[in-house]
Amino acid sequence: MFRVFAIVVRTTYLLTALLVLAWAAPALVIFVQSLFGPARFGPDAWDLYGALVYGVLCLLPLRALERLLHRSTLVPDSHIRERPVVASLVVVTSVLGWALALLAGWVAITNLPHEDIGGPLGGALMLALVLFAIALLIGELVLVGRLTPRDT
Repeated sequence: MFRVFAIVVRTTYLLTALLVLAWAAPALVIFVQSLFGPARFGPDAWDLYGALVYGVLCLLPLRALERLLHRSTLVPDSHIRERPVVASLVVVTSVLGWALALLAGWVAITNLPHEDIGGPLGGALMLALVLFAIALLIGELVLVGRLTPRDT
């Protein structure tokens, strides 16, 4: 039973990390491009806040993927065994974020040509991004934390 739980934790965490990286990296690139565009008087406080948020959202998945490439494990078995409640929280927030993102995508595909649904759709996507950020923060800071050589 533990093996199934570990597979679910790692799969949802990897899918969340990949989606957040694919979502946040282009937004960060667009922000950097807008800084150097014409007729720009400099970034305001909200632009810098957004860049900081998207920068953190890019760094968390990169840390997880770097760990996957170098240590060959996304989350060590010992951490999942020691912290099953935290691992469950990562899975629940990731699945809720995926459900919201898929629901928003389905609504966009079925209704977008017919009516304007930008407000609710944008709200659902931002809530999904917040859930993904919570899952990544909990996963990186609490579930994985600092890895020691015995964790490899």
